[in-house]
Amino acid sequence: PGLKDCLTGRGGHTNHHPVNNKFCKVIDDNKAAYKESSLQDKSFRAIKIVQGWRSLNPPGRFLKINQNGLWDDIGDEETRIKVS
Repeated sequence: PGLKDCLTGRGGHTNHHPVNNKFCKVIDDNKAAYKESSLQDKSFRAIKIVQGWRSLNPPGRFLKINQNGLWDDIGDEETRIKVS
């Protein structure tokens, strides 16, 4: 995983990953507006958060460990669901 990669999954490796803590701050900063939004707007806000993270330099990714022990990007839709 790189400097802007969020790790998904269960356990300490994701709970204590420094980038995940930074991403949680982004989520917290958007929480009030998200709660007040309509269902359609909530989805839009989640997409914007994901796009914003992916547009970082270097790009942010959302990774899940696969069966071979390697990290794979989970894609925008799965990420949007997790962010929502």
